[in-house]
Amino acid sequence: GFDQQHLVTNGASELLFDIFGQNGTHARTAVGINQLPMDAPIEIEALDGGCSCAIPYQWALDHHFENIVVVRTRDIEFRYPEEPNHNAMIRARYLNYPNLVKVLEEGDMRYNKQCNELEQLRNEGRIFMISPSQPIDIGRLEKDTSRLAEIYYLGYADGKRCVPSLKAYLHRGDRNDL
Repeated sequence: GFDQQHLVTNGASELLFDIFGQNGTHARTAVGINQLPMDAPIEIEALDGGCSCAIPYQWALDHHFENIVVVRTRDIEFRYPEEPNHNAMIRARYLNYPNLVKVLEEGDMRYNKQCNELEQLRNEGRIFMISPSQPIDIGRLEKDTSRLAEIYYLGYADGKRCVPSLKAYLHRGDRNDL
């Protein structure tokens, strides 16, 4: 089996340092398990959303972070339809958890509001946003590995294309006057 996770983690750390400078220093974990999705040899942890807050950018704003990078998994135009779609099922399934029901029922509306706020923050230069260059049409339980690979490589190409702009964003406040 593959036993060189630490070397891949070193490469990922160097890439993050190259892009973010000293701010790219991060907590490291080399995961040594049989198989990760897409045959990835490692995972790097980051702040991710959940059912109460799909895109957790507000925390970074509230803590006065200057460089906030948001990586979206949907294209920039994507919004959920704002109509009750599965509320009865949610209420029945989580009958004993009324607060969770409320959070889940309002999730699509909250996500759409966050997307609109992110657009505004990006236009103001307060965040840098990376998103797929085209709509992603895939289910949560996709099993077709060629389709997953196609989306993976789209994300890879989109991310790579963003690197010069990302570097400019991250270094926009740097001063070289001595």
